[in-house]
Amino acid sequence: MQRIMVIGASGGGKSTLAGRLANGLGLPLHHLDSIHWQAGWIEMDRRQRDQRFLEIYSQDQWVIDGSYSSTWRQRAARADVVLWLRIPAWKRVLRVLLRSWRYRGQSRPDMGVDCPERFNWDTLSFLWFVATSAKSHPAKVAELVAPTGVQILEFRTNQQADYWADSLVTKKAGSVPGL
Repeated sequence: MQRIMVIGASGGGKSTLAGRLANGLGLPLHHLDSIHWQAGWIEMDRRQRDQRFLEIYSQDQWVIDGSYSSTWRQRAARADVVLWLRIPAWKRVLRVLLRSWRYRGQSRPDMGVDCPERFNWDTLSFLWFVATSAKSHPAKVAELVAPTGVQILEFRTNQQADYWADSLVTKKAGSVPGL
């Protein structure tokens, strides 16, 4: 497995799972948020962003985390597998609150440079987005990802995803001579 696409709603654990897989499999890791968000929480121009994303998808090896459903079809067409985290909204909202507190005033490792976490009115708006955004994902997956024919693995808990990731990493380690 050389190209792994990790999708799901905000706060679902995409970045954590992607990092775990990239580290365990020795694959390049790409957090799409770190490209989309430029310094000071400025969004990159959509055409520039999508071109940069396409450059990444075109590579032979990657683990990519990030939703950006407008690019799912292109990404899925190149992926060996799509990992879809379908974590409950209450858990995702709680995680976003906790990471906002943990990284307050700092940029998260999976975010663009100089995009410090903050808690303000924008955060409250984002929490509403987190609580409601996943409702459209099943239809989008059916429309944009499924037609590509790529294998889609759906995880309803992070423990399921971790178990799968651990199995894949262990299997790869076992196939390397001398390990």
